[in-house]
Amino acid sequence: MNDSSSPSNDTASAAEWARAHRLLAWQSALFLALCWWYVPRLNNNVIGDREFTGWVGPIAERFVAGEIPYVDFVFPIPPGSFVLLALVQQLTGQAILIQELWAASICHLLMAWLAYAIAAQLSSPRTAIFVAAGSLITAMQLPKECLYDHTSQLCAWASVTTGLYAFRSEPAKSARWWLSAGFLTSATLIFKQSTAVGIGAGWLFGLAYLIFVDTYRLRQDIGAPLGAAVGQAFGWRRTDVKHFSYGLGLGVALLWALLWSLDSGMGPFIQAVFSDASGLKGGKLPLLLNVLSYLFNFDAYRGSLLFLGLMIYAGFRSSRAQPLSLNKECEDPGDLTVAAAWLIATVLFCTFGAAILLLAANISSIPPIILAGTEGLRLLPAFGLGFGCLFLVVHLFYARQLPPSGPSERHRAGGLGDRGHVFVAVGLTAMVCSLIYNTSFVRFYPFYYNNPNIPFAFLALHLIISRTRLPGAAFGIFALSLLPLFSIKMNRALGAQTPVLGGHWMGLQVNERGAEMLRAARTVQSLAAADETVLVLPEDVQLVGLFNRPRPTIRGAVLFVDQYAARLLSDDLLALRRDLPKVVVVHPNERVLWERVFSTWSVDSATHRVMYEFLFKLLPQHYERKASFRSVYFWRQGTMDIWVRKSSGPSKESP
Repeated sequence: MNDSSSPSNDTASAAEWARAHRLLAWQSALFLALCWWYVPRLNNNVIGDREFTGWVGPIAERFVAGEIPYVDFVFPIPPGSFVLLALVQQLTGQAILIQELWAASICHLLMAWLAYAIAAQLSSPRTAIFVAAGSLITAMQLPKECLYDHTSQLCAWASVTTGLYAFRSEPAKSARWWLSAGFLTSATLIFKQSTAVGIGAGWLFGLAYLIFVDTYRLRQDIGAPLGAAVGQAFGWRRTDVKHFSYGLGLGVALLWALLWSLDSGMGPFIQAVFSDASGLKGGKLPLLLNVLSYLFNFDAYRGSLLFLGLMIYAGFRSSRAQPLSLNKECEDPGDLTVAAAWLIATVLFCTFGAAILLLAANISSIPPIILAGTEGLRLLPAFGLGFGCLFLVVHLFYARQLPPSGPSERHRAGGLGDRGHVFVAVGLTAMVCSLIYNTSFVRFYPFYYNNPNIPFAFLALHLIISRTRLPGAAFGIFALSLLPLFSIKMNRALGAQTPVLGGHWMGLQVNERGAEMLRAARTVQSLAAADETVLVLPEDVQLVGLFNRPRPTIRGAVLFVDQYAARLLSDDLLALRRDLPKVVVVHPNERVLWERVFSTWSVDSATHRVMYEFLFKLLPQHYERKASFRSVYFWRQGTMDIWVRKSSGPSKESP
């Protein structure tokens, strides 16, 4: 079963794989049933209530209106996710937040399918469904409900998956998989540049690892000179790289065609998405230093004595069962009997069913003691990172050993019989992508975002655990990996019980903080007519949609510290002074709160200057405060102040 269309574990029967496929379909159906109750409760209400939510939909409306991205309005994010939501808005005739929330959830479902496809090439049917389940629950926990973070990661997962299938295919069939992997790598740039750079760099590292192994084998086995060995190792990859490059070109062509269809162009796109964006995140050198700090300064897992001891015990016991070198780690002893399949199906039903029952019964919260445990279990895949590092070291140590392949492939790593080095190479690709994606933030959180390292972490964990031969251990890890469904994000959803019947939040249910924002929105709408402008500082795009009033006519699409380029400041300030907004919403009013968040990227950004212009000059001179509302801004109590232009004052500032 070496064909890429078939799972890779030769010892598993067709019946076992059929059971695994049915379990994946069962899990998908349960997930969609949960989403019916869960998705309408996912809103974070405002930026900082926990994270960002809904920043794509309101900007997508500008695409629908025919405005030209990167020309009429400028923002440092590629257009793909905005175009997708613009199409949804045109098809449905409305622009509401729940569209973006559903789109993100569909991405999570597709990620679970890709996780299954990855594990199916490197393990058993039972392990494949375990990895798919754990990956789905982990992907669901990302609190940042912005579509571009989900679509870009979905492309990265798909690139890793198709690259893995390219390695696992016969040479005659691998070309189409390498073409797909290259296309998906560059297509990631249509959605988010940091993910695209990450997956591109990841493939460089993954292929470099295999070239190193090939070179070492040639040097040690036949005594080839270094130059000749390196040349031969590169030569073996030439065809793969050629087809991968063709795919890259197709993805770039699709991006160009998309920009052309929007009346934009590569020049404005590159200026906004690369030149502006790197400066907004602190510059190229700080971003590189962030990656290095992830490797040296931050914990990859919770290394308490107990957990460290359990990791060592699992690694030691599994190595006694089989040597960890080369392909042995992929000889997964897990099987999927009829009884095992029924047990897995029952556990999935009980888990998702319990979540649906909590939501349907309007249970208001999860007990704190349970919440503490389930939140801690979100770190479970981090132990898989440790085992992944173990596999990397072992494979480097045993690089000279040859896989059971034919004469022409005898010294080439990553052939059909060489699953071990493929696992390391593709896992390294995913990990590098994850590290680079995270660079816009100074701290490293390996499982906060939906990075493609997630399925490989679960796969490494299950490969080790299943080989320990401890009765029930693999099922125990599977069950534990489902429990984070009942962590903080579910608890927040349970607290959202007030239905919203109209406006941008139509179809949602919100908690008391969300209800407060609805009251604020009604106040804003009473103060500004439908054709009068409202400015939110610092800007939260979700609130722009909720207030349903036009923004001032400025080129900056989002007045936020890491979104607003300094080159736009002069003209935009002039436009704001020339035509003062009717209403200004300041959230948070507490300067220390927004400055603390801004300092992550800059202490003197263009957004700082807009804030100071209004807070210390324009608001005192031309506005009066009409209302204040309670809010939360990144775990701190804050207030939202609403200012309206004085009725007797000018609509523009005097020169």
